Amino acid sequence: MKPFALTFITFVSALHAAEPFATPLSPGDEAKTFVLPEGYIAECIASEPMVEEPVLAVWDGNGALYVAEMRSYMQDENGTGTKTLKNGRIKRLTSSRGEGIMDEATVFVDGLNLPRMILPLDDRIAVVETDSTTVWSYRDTNGDGVADEKVELFKGKAGDPDKSVEHQDSGLIWNIDNRIYLSYAKERYRFTDGTWRAEPLHPVWSQWGIAHDDEGRIFYSDNSKPALGFDLPRRYWLHISQRNGDKIPNGEIIDLGMSWEPSFLNAKNLCAVDDRGGPAGTTKTFTSLCGQSIYRDDAVPEWNGDYFICDPTIHVVRRAKLTRENGRVRFANAHGGDEFMLSPHILFRPVNTAPAPDGSLIVVDMYRGIIQDAPWLSPAPRKFIKESGLADVHQHGRIWRIRKTDSPKREAPRLLEETTSELVAHLAHPSGWWRDTAQRLIILRQDRDRVMPSLKEMASTHVNPLARLHALWTLEGCAAIDETTLSRALNDEEPRVRRAAVEISEVKLNLMLPKLAELATRETSGDVAKQFILTLGFSKNDEIVLPAVDALLEKHLTHEGVFQAACVTFWKHPTPFMETLQDGTSLAGRDDAALLATRWKQGFAQWERDLTFAKDFPKDQKKSIESGEVLFFQTCVACHGPDGKGTNVPGTDLAIAPPLAGSARVKGDAKNLLPVFMNGLVGPIDGKTYQGAMMVPAAALGIVRDDRLADVVNFIRYAWDNNAAPVTTEQVKQARQAATSRSAPWTDDELKTGTTH
Repeated sequence: MKPFALTFITFVSALHAAEPFATPLSPGDEAKTFVLPEGYIAECIASEPMVEEPVLAVWDGNGALYVAEMRSYMQDENGTGTKTLKNGRIKRLTSSRGEGIMDEATVFVDGLNLPRMILPLDDRIAVVETDSTTVWSYRDTNGDGVADEKVELFKGKAGDPDKSVEHQDSGLIWNIDNRIYLSYAKERYRFTDGTWRAEPLHPVWSQWGIAHDDEGRIFYSDNSKPALGFDLPRRYWLHISQRNGDKIPNGEIIDLGMSWEPSFLNAKNLCAVDDRGGPAGTTKTFTSLCGQSIYRDDAVPEWNGDYFICDPTIHVVRRAKLTRENGRVRFANAHGGDEFMLSPHILFRPVNTAPAPDGSLIVVDMYRGIIQDAPWLSPAPRKFIKESGLADVHQHGRIWRIRKTDSPKREAPRLLEETTSELVAHLAHPSGWWRDTAQRLIILRQDRDRVMPSLKEMASTHVNPLARLHALWTLEGCAAIDETTLSRALNDEEPRVRRAAVEISEVKLNLMLPKLAELATRETSGDVAKQFILTLGFSKNDEIVLPAVDALLEKHLTHEGVFQAACVTFWKHPTPFMETLQDGTSLAGRDDAALLATRWKQGFAQWERDLTFAKDFPKDQKKSIESGEVLFFQTCVACHGPDGKGTNVPGTDLAIAPPLAGSARVKGDAKNLLPVFMNGLVGPIDGKTYQGAMMVPAAALGIVRDDRLADVVNFIRYAWDNNAAPVTTEQVKQARQAATSRSAPWTDDELKTGTTH
């Protein structure tokens, strides 16, 4: 990392002057505050007044940058006019010299209500505003940089005008599978034949941001979780009701557990003051994660496949390495205990990232004082924001280009001007942006039929597997895959191509079923085996499906993705081989029997989730309990069991952990329960020794937020007829503060004698 001590000391000492931290810096001075790894540079390619309140930036096929501006967002500490001014804009930025520094700008669309989604199509862009799911397309027909054509592509629904700006959809990304995804809507879209159509999806709670990798795996996120939903595509959650007729439970289904160490959620912080006016400290826990992207390019080889995500309240951009092993995606901080990009300046508000056509990384910096929507601002922070001058810093914004100092220069794209035949070659481009854009443009072209032979040849013979993958999906988007091309793809040497071919086969599943079942028995890749199970699960022809699935299970028993797919697809209705996993007979004699037995027991335990509530049950308590149920089955069920009665060591009658159902401590005074989650619990309980020996603190399980811990506690106090009074987030916060002076776990005797309070 480059030296930042002098900058930081100067900045902190300036805090003693009158409100200096709320004074905007010029883009040049702000750049001097950035801390980046050695060899990288941050360049401001656009700033106010060219852009104001930017939240999103995307490129069209010719490299024009379209920026969504929420110009009414939190213009004072009360949020006056946020939803009523309707002065949002889409700006169109270009670089006349072609080097990427924007020097020309037009207001492409004006008068919008907090625009939050932009999808470049061809020479049109699709836009979605706040409080609506209607999709409009805008086009400039006379070349003046201002849209003069507006067409409704999809008639959506009007949203609740009182709903927070934060708790609405984002995204609108065109994935490799030719579906258009939003962050947590109950649908995805398709626009490949001139008609915008909705397809159902099971929702997942996520917030600002959505990303995808080369294969089309979707990454959602929420405030404190950097990634969600990537293990299993949401549409397959519907297997539970489609195949088995059962109710889909709340939250993530058959979660594979934490994909990062708990320390991954701690971020380095250089800002001396937080948004509430208190000292920020050098380490903070993520609370506002957003704007994620996956770098898919060879311009900076060490970034390829890495995950970038922002936190504007800590003023950082995190870079994570993603590794895939045995069906699991795991995250690790690429810079150890450091960050990719950070600043001591409180006004640096990174809210979005995006790989650019030139191979750099764009960071959208809203550059403002307030970064919290009015409904979530309590009186004390509101007072600080007003008195400090933070409320007065708005209508700014910067777009930063982060690049390696020695990165090769790449020619600016002019894809909108290329012929459809010329676009085909870009499906083999080393940049994911170029491949994605070429695929989308081919599908939207009226003359696409003429390139079908070239696409079929590329899908079957091109030396680059990513070219074959994109060509295959482009054919799918054009409804032009023939039996020969699909058969070759199903037998491709590259697992990513085979996996895509299996998924594409779903539209002809009845016809393809015997062939797919036969291929499944020979599949050598666990990732493809997972896809076979998900795809075969759409058929109820058990005579063909069940033997094929069981063959996949036996061959890929240790693959966690295969485990997940089977547990979801055959929810509460096990295949014959899964029945032998339930009773343990198929695991006899295996060295990994105990590990596998525990994993599958956890999966089968998810089938027992069945919360019920009275009609007049308070909605806020119900939401907390349901959220706690998800967390419990992700982190606690292995030891305490789905029925709350505790789990035995596999093959023995030795209990791992004490029962929670009917527990006097669980049902009693929360003051005697909450300390256990803060520091853990060790030793005999009620005179009985358990094989688990110690209950670890909740933070060691990744439950670090007070509200999430309250959810887990509320679940165990309600479930299994415990029916104890709920706890509040404030109670959890107080218990955490009381536990800061202690590092050792509690004992049963200490808790019973009231030593904790």
